[in-house]
Amino acid sequence: MNSLAAAVLISGSGTNLQALIDAAAGGNLGLELAVVLSNKPDAKGLERARNANISIECLPHQDYAERAQFDAALVRKLDRYTPDLIVLAGQTAIEDAGGVAMTCCGGRVDAKDASGSEILAPRSY
Repeated sequence: MNSLAAAVLISGSGTNLQALIDAAAGGNLGLELAVVLSNKPDAKGLERARNANISIECLPHQDYAERAQFDAALVRKLDRYTPDLIVLAGQTAIEDAGGVAMTCCGGRVDAKDASGSEILAPRSY
């Protein structure tokens, strides 16, 4: 099975991230965790990613006057890793989730909340 490249967005301790790391290491996800990105430079989850040899990026939202500027910077960071999938593992504040995913994931959007309920309908442009 081919693995999908995943970008994981976090903002805190990284417990959701650790579950992904463990499952990916066990071959149970079909994912390659390509990058972990946090909006908080002191997020413990960045250390978890570092310990698992996953690339890390930090993008403090306070550095941007407007949310759209943050989302554009997020796209630029994520684009370096060409993710097939963006996983919101704690960081849920993406104002234009569809636009970010459309730009970074080649038009494939399928966003669900933790319960599996759809929060953003798949679409293409």
